Amino acid sequence: YMAMPFGLSSTPRTFTKVLAALVAKIRSIPIRILCYLDDILILSSSADQGHRNTAWVSQSLQKHGFLINEVKSHLSPSTRLLHLGAIIDTNVNMLFLSPERKGSISTLIEAIRGQNKASLADLSKLLGKMISCINIVPWARLHSRSLQWFLLPSSEGRQKFLTNS
Repeated sequence: YMAMPFGLSSTPRTFTKVLAALVAKIRSIPIRILCYLDDILILSSSADQGHRNTAWVSQSLQKHGFLINEVKSHLSPSTRLLHLGAIIDTNVNMLFLSPERKGSISTLIEAIRGQNKASLADLSKLLGKMISCINIVPWARLHSRSLQWFLLPSSEGRQKFLTNS
């Protein structure tokens, strides 16, 4: 497509729907593949199988009109890689936050702590960053819960805070 008929707001959903049909075909081969928008992760049990699966998926995507950014792509099998802000290490079977993602959260926390009063927008941004880590960081859900309750419009704690200001 050269333009999206209903604007850019529907673009992620449309792209995901278009890619889903091709991903279903790839999974039927079977190749284990995970997709989030245009970020694709191919899982294989060996380096040789990883090379074959990556080549097959790349050819399939290109055959269907997708362009692969060779510079941004990591097309050789690896046991440790960065994907969606997480470092995946299959040698130790663990996920870690990338240093950039950790730094982004730490910087925002320090900025909020340095303010006399934090804006709801800053607190919401922090909560969003914390929630995005739930599947990577143990106890992230628990640590974000009090902030989440504070940001709820019906939250008693927030009402007290707003009336005391």
